[in-house]
Amino acid sequence: MTLSANYAVPSPDPSRRIAPVTILTTTSATTVNNKPIFSNASLHWDDANLPHSLVYGDIYFSKADALGESTHVFLEGNQLAQRWQNLQESNFVIGELGFGSGLNFLNTCRFWQTVSPVNARLHYVGCELHPFTSADMKRLHAQVPELKFLSEAFLPLYPDHTSGVHQIECNFAGHQVALTLLYGDAESMLRAMYKPEGFRMDCWFLDGFSPKLNPAMWQLSLLELVARLSKTGTTLTTYSVAGSLRQNLSATGFSLNKKPGYGNKRHMLFAQLDQQSAMNAKQIEVSSIMSSRIASQDKKVCIIGAGL
Repeated sequence: MTLSANYAVPSPDPSRRIAPVTILTTTSATTVNNKPIFSNASLHWDDANLPHSLVYGDIYFSKADALGESTHVFLEGNQLAQRWQNLQESNFVIGELGFGSGLNFLNTCRFWQTVSPVNARLHYVGCELHPFTSADMKRLHAQVPELKFLSEAFLPLYPDHTSGVHQIECNFAGHQVALTLLYGDAESMLRAMYKPEGFRMDCWFLDGFSPKLNPAMWQLSLLELVARLSKTGTTLTTYSVAGSLRQNLSATGFSLNKKPGYGNKRHMLFAQLDQQSAMNAKQIEVSSIMSSRIASQDKKVCIIGAGL
């Protein structure tokens, strides 16, 4: 896909990430035998035409300004403008826990095509257990005109079904972006992806539902994998400053710093891996995340075709 439009990243205006809403209608449990079940997002659309998760009873983003929150917490929070303008490597890798509506991804691509060197390549790895359907994603993106052209190019390629690994190559106005979507339980998917000599993330977006409503997305075992897939200097940001999250991140080797939150939210969290732990001691430069493959547990292959 090729896009020619350039966009300016909006400055956040005062708003606040609203508290989780109580939704009376809920879906069935999302686990069987304590194992998460992959399924499309089950949504409730409120009077403002904004989605809420029926599974977790939580919102997806700031009700006042989703794009402003994304820019403040993740793009500005990870200091991406300065890092991309002074990018020494040919690749930059971002990991996101909670791909959700894809707004963080498209907002990042918008910023990437404006700031990054033309010969650089962005790799974006998004984890999601309950992806939006194409129809729901289109409905939401229609409310964000700043992302219109990126969304129109992305949606025809967007896979909204089937657990596993989905990989998409994009070209936004000459800027290369490789998207890898990991559909399933984030811990299981990242554990299968990890290799001692594999790629490492340059920064992380932690954007799952709140720790109280979705504790699995913030548990120590998952954050240990986040640390394993990081390197010295890797940064991480999130809207949450929950005590349990800060404790778990500290235990994995991240140094923490509270920063001003978005709008009326008092704080957000910035973290950085200052020193490599033993499990991160050996690393190689990433050439292409698209070369990474997650091994199938049953080792079976089904080939369907005609005229073979």
